[in-house]
Amino acid sequence: MEMALESKEPRAGESLASFDSLVREHAAAIRMHIRMRLRDASRADDLAQEAFLVAYRRLGSFEAARPFYPWLRGIADNLIRNERRRQGTGSLDQGLDELLWKESDARNATADVEALHDCLDSLARGATRMIQSRYHEGRSIEEVAAEEGKSPNAVSVALLRIRQTLRECIERRRREEMR
Repeated sequence: MEMALESKEPRAGESLASFDSLVREHAAAIRMHIRMRLRDASRADDLAQEAFLVAYRRLGSFEAARPFYPWLRGIADNLIRNERRRQGTGSLDQGLDELLWKESDARNATADVEALHDCLDSLARGATRMIQSRYHEGRSIEEVAAEEGKSPNAVSVALLRIRQTLRECIERRRREEMR
């Protein structure tokens, strides 16, 4: 349920109560959104709190006619990008992230994050090396190709297959959990 704030400018007391309600409503979802993109659960929780702090400070720029969660998620995504830049890491795959998030809800997203990490850990050494180089170290496809002694096209195809393998692994773990 989306809750619209009554005005663009926060009003003492009333806006704090409205914002508190929004925090309670969206805390689990935003935490999982961030957690699915960062491996460090503690840092993900910190960024979730920071996203709410930034949102509260920027309430005056929030368009009350629009849904709150997409606006909050945009703030969180910016914080994630900044964190990755700071750490020098990249995203595993925006498409895989989005697939996991769209198919998850706050109740099972933690299990999906754990499954993703387990699946990453189960990859063959060469696949792990490419994932590490491309997404954690932020190297370009061309740089990964040079490291691996492959063409950029071959690396792109390999990364696509690795992402498909991860997706299948996560889906298999979901099915196992449902039993």
